[in-house]
Amino acid sequence: MLAQTAACMKPADRHQKYAALALVSPLVDGPATPWARGSDHQLTKKVSQKRLAESCRHMSLKLPNRRKRTDPLLRLLTWLNALAVVCLLAALCLTAIAKPELETFFDRYYEIPVRQTWNRDLLGYIGPLLGVSLLSSLSGLFVNRQRLRRKGDYIHATLVICLLLSLVGVGLFARKFW
Repeated sequence: MLAQTAACMKPADRHQKYAALALVSPLVDGPATPWARGSDHQLTKKVSQKRLAESCRHMSLKLPNRRKRTDPLLRLLTWLNALAVVCLLAALCLTAIAKPELETFFDRYYEIPVRQTWNRDLLGYIGPLLGVSLLSSLSGLFVNRQRLRRKGDYIHATLVICLLLSLVGVGLFARKFW
């Protein structure tokens, strides 16, 4: 335990070294400093470990990264993320194309016929695209949850946004067209 304390201490004056050793003193046999001898100065093991961790926070103990290259889970996560975004954007574009056209002043003036209904052929593609986006977002979040073991790992916000937009899109599509 004293070796861990010495490893995480900054090179400092003697008083700071004694203060750090005083935090660890309940973990070793007997007090480490002359002023830590009374029963009122004895700390419990849990409190002393907490204070030791707080005193060592200034050091950046960087552990070597054992991930030499991107692992298969990260590659799968990237592909699922890309698939969710592409399917969601494709569904959005098809929805914009399939919706009824708005009649403008020039359409009325030149008597140009305007489609007043949804394009049913394109509507057949929107539902499956939203479903694929929803499923790839869900599976991507599942893979992401499996990978959240290190401090540098994070939840991909794109997957969450695609999941929410896909859910809203599937709900609106089902309500309007089924």
